[in-house]
Amino acid sequence: MRDLAELNINEGGEAVDRPVPTSDQITSVERIIGAKLPSSYLEFLKFANGGHPELDSFEFNDEGVLQEWSVDRFFHISSDLASSYNYRTFA
Repeated sequence: MRDLAELNINEGGEAVDRPVPTSDQITSVERIIGAKLPSSYLEFLKFANGGHPELDSFEFNDEGVLQEWSVDRFFHISSDLASSYNYRTFA
């Protein structure tokens, strides 16, 4: 996996300080979506539970065609109903 620090994930220019999701919250999301979250995504959530990546564009070769994509925001896992960009859990 790439060094996630390269992405400089933040919220409004400030470091993301949201707590890592609990195992109960992760289980709740997995139940809602009907699938297990990949281990690489769980590692990402430990690094930054959501936020905006400053390094937000990437390119890849799709059968000889160069594709460019960008990511504006990573959703986080939280039971905070007032929070936006959130997979809401009740755990």
